[in-house]
Amino acid sequence: MTRATTLLLICLFCSGLAGQERNTNAAEQDALDWAVALGKRFRELHDPVVAAYSLGILGGIVCSVDRAAGTEIYRESLERLKFLTPAAFTSAQHHLPVPSFSALWKSLTPAALKCAPELQALTDDERAQAKMQDERQRANLTLGDALASVTPLQPAIRRLWQSLRSPLFFPLFAIALPMSRTKFSPRR
Repeated sequence: MTRATTLLLICLFCSGLAGQERNTNAAEQDALDWAVALGKRFRELHDPVVAAYSLGILGGIVCSVDRAAGTEIYRESLERLKFLTPAAFTSAQHHLPVPSFSALWKSLTPAALKCAPELQALTDDERAQAKMQDERQRANLTLGDALASVTPLQPAIRRLWQSLRSPLFFPLFAIALPMSRTKFSPRR
């Protein structure tokens, strides 16, 4: 009787494990289906930089679970990356997840090729190198524009600094500073 009971318990335990394995696989499949559906939502994003970046990040996550689905998401991201212009990074009215085409290309392309080397045909290296070179050349112009917008503020900053160093302000600062460093001790 004990052997029969033990054998019955082992059979029940093993069948329970098989059911858990099926549940785990079903849960993984549900998560994968959800991620692929999320990719469809990312395709509808209005900002092309955010859409390409989001699809690239999602492609990396999905590729670790299902290489075929990850490859398709990466394919869409690389297609979007092809059509990005430097203006897409400078004309945005909000913060972008990456600062430049160079940063996006350098983060997305190696990850896509690691997932699926056959995506090499979509990378268009010559065109990407030309875009990155254009970004480097425009960087000095952008810096010049930034400096030009700050230059009118220099006299105001100089006046503020001089007022902080004025004899009227400095004694107040000199008096307040030692007081802030002293510890208050009540009299007994």
